[in-house]
Amino acid sequence: MKFSQTLALNANPDWEGRYLDYAGLKKLINEWSNNEQAQQHHKGLDEDPSFVFLQTIEQQMFLIRDFYYENREEMDNELSVLQGVLQPTMIESPRDMSRQASLEEVLTPIDEFDETTPILDKRKGQDLYKLSTTDLSPSEVEEVRRQICELYTKYHNLYLYASLNSTAVGKILKKFDKLMNASLRKNHLDRLVKSIFPFAASVEREVKDQMM
Repeated sequence: MKFSQTLALNANPDWEGRYLDYAGLKKLINEWSNNEQAQQHHKGLDEDPSFVFLQTIEQQMFLIRDFYYENREEMDNELSVLQGVLQPTMIESPRDMSRQASLEEVLTPIDEFDETTPILDKRKGQDLYKLSTTDLSPSEVEEVRRQICELYTKYHNLYLYASLNSTAVGKILKKFDKLMNASLRKNHLDRLVKSIFPFAASVEREVKDQMM
C-alpha cells in the first residue's frame, strides 16, 4: 500500500487539512522531476527546488506544531480537572483495603495499547464503579469514567497525529531525493522532525506519561 493511502486511512477525519500535504508535495516533486531546467542549480537560492521544497515543508510543519499544541493544551486542562475530581481513593477489596487507585492506574499504558486494547486496565483498576468515594454518586462516577475514556482516546489520537506527520516528512524527503538526485533526507530530517516540536523525543515522552 502506498503511503498516501496509509495516510488517508489513518488520518483523523475531524482533523482533515491539518496533516502534512503529502499529495501536494508529491505532485510538486513530479513536476520538478519532469522539468530538466528545474533540476539544475540556479544562481538565485530561492529558485533552487531543494530550497523551495524545504521551505514549503517547514511552513507546513509549523502549522502542524501549532495545531498540536492547541489540542494538547486543551487536553491537559481536561486532565487537570479530572484529576481534581477523582483524587486517589480506596479500592473496595477485602484482600488489600490499603491499596489506592488513581486516574493514571486505571488507564492502559500507551506502550501496551493497540486497536484491540481496552482503555481501562481491568487488571489494575477493575472498574471505576469499584472506586469508593464519598463525594460522587454512582451516576457521577459513571460520567467521570466516560470522560476518562474520551480523554484517553484524545491523547492517543494526538500521539498518532504527531507520529503520522513525522513519518510523512521522512517519506516525502526520501521521494524528493530519489527523483531529484538530492540528499535532503540525510541532511535535514533530524532538523525538521526532531528539533521542531511536537516531534522532539522529550515531548513525545510527555504525551506518553500523561496517558499512563
